[in-house]
Amino acid sequence: GIYHIIISKEGVFVMNNYLSQYFIHLDTMALLPAKHHLYGTHVVEFDKEVFVKDTPLDLIKGVLLHNYSSLEATRRTVKLHTGYWKKVPIPIYLGELYMFPTHAMVHFDCCWIAYHHVSEIRDGSHSEEAIVLFKNGQEIKFPVSASSLRRQRKRTRVVKRNSVQIREHMLRRPLSPKILT
Repeated sequence: GIYHIIISKEGVFVMNNYLSQYFIHLDTMALLPAKHHLYGTHVVEFDKEVFVKDTPLDLIKGVLLHNYSSLEATRRTVKLHTGYWKKVPIPIYLGELYMFPTHAMVHFDCCWIAYHHVSEIRDGSHSEEAIVLFKNGQEIKFPVSASSLRRQRKRTRVVKRNSVQIREHMLRRPLSPKILT
């Protein structure tokens, strides 16, 4: 296991790789609920792991707000273009970074997985366990069936394809004279 907290001789808690703030980026592979009273998210990056005060859902909401959107607006947009309305994959950066949830977004066990880092999804040792093999060779077990994660990965691929096509279409359209003035 990974030990997040070290107790010093003086009884002071010292956390390795603890951040009070975190911004999701292209090296972010997964957001795992930490289930700890001092921090809410165990972030797995391509080459390191950090622990963050905010919950995974709060991190998703924060990056969307930074990108001039909101979780609700993004969910509505995905639903409009795909019909998905449960466990909606979220475009974080269009064309680059898409994350999908393992459970309903408000579920205590909901993890978020970065689509572009996933190499393979394997069956776990029982029906409600999946193993995700990431492109850097790291494996993480998730408390959800492999078929559910494969479905989420496929749905994320659809969201990515649709959003890229819409973006390319919008970039080819000339701006209205009203917008230019």
